[in-house]
Amino acid sequence: MSQSNLALLTLVVMLAATLVAASRPSANRPNHCSDLPSRQAPRPSMETVDEATESLVREIESNETNRRFTTLVESHAAALRAGAAEKGSDYLVLVVPGFLYRSLPANGADLAAPRRLFSNLGIDVRLLEVGESAPVEQNAQRVASSLRALARDGRRVILVSASKGGAETLEALAEMGRSSTETVAAWINIVGTLNGTLLADRAMCGMDRLLTKAAHTVCRWDLGGVLSLSPAVRQPRRWFEDLPEDLLVINVIAAPKSTEVSKRAREGYRALAPLGPNDGLTLLEDAMVPGRVTVTRRGTDHFFGGTAIDELAYGLLRAVEEQLAIPPPQKRGPSS
Repeated sequence: MSQSNLALLTLVVMLAATLVAASRPSANRPNHCSDLPSRQAPRPSMETVDEATESLVREIESNETNRRFTTLVESHAAALRAGAAEKGSDYLVLVVPGFLYRSLPANGADLAAPRRLFSNLGIDVRLLEVGESAPVEQNAQRVASSLRALARDGRRVILVSASKGGAETLEALAEMGRSSTETVAAWINIVGTLNGTLLADRAMCGMDRLLTKAAHTVCRWDLGGVLSLSPAVRQPRRWFEDLPEDLLVINVIAAPKSTEVSKRAREGYRALAPLGPNDGLTLLEDAMVPGRVTVTRRGTDHFFGGTAIDELAYGLLRAVEEQLAIPPPQKRGPSS
């Protein structure tokens, strides 16, 4: 297979190849398969996706809770760079990886760099071995069963999920309901595809469908992973409703402008741009659990290329630990 064909095949498998020049009509022409399904753009009044992205990011960063937490994250990251990192943790850090984390480790879906840093600092960190291409629903059951086992051992866990692992973590925690808080102290959701991605629908249309199936057959991947990332399948709103309200959830979103998208994410970004701010794989508003703390990373996309993800993860972990150390507000009883 030529180098160019291999590159194209890899992009399709990553759900970032959205145009096949020889067979796809212009995005401006009506075509039920090649055009992305209609979605209400998050900021339809904006003239460009860059303006929409800036507006959304400013809205998030103007929130006092988000701003205060982000400052704390950056403070701890700066301490790490200065050689003043703290060692150890009272929590087990359990990482739920993303799509094809074994086959394509260069994409960073296994969070290898943060795990290596945590291990060097004496932090108990483990990779939860889920099916790298398995359906979200199947991996969610794996996450839930692992958490139940840890509960029996009395372990307190901080979950860290990446990309597709976010959808799996969300479903697992929602299905467990209140019982999840017996084990899970907090969940750090990094660029989670919580509502799936419309690129999964694109990957199953036209020539892309043939290429996607061929790649999965040759590499012996489970096509169910792609199918389960269709927004029509994910329907996360019900999972949001069942997520324990008192569980600390931190969203981390990548918010690139059009000139800041890497080659790896470029085609996906262009395909999603008419629908609003996105990170090259999913719409930003689909990557956040509503009403929870959100940290924005400007200038980078879904794959965090050129970003010190280990520093960010360290800052997030220490900020979460500080947040967990704050006693919850006392509930007022009935007035006498």
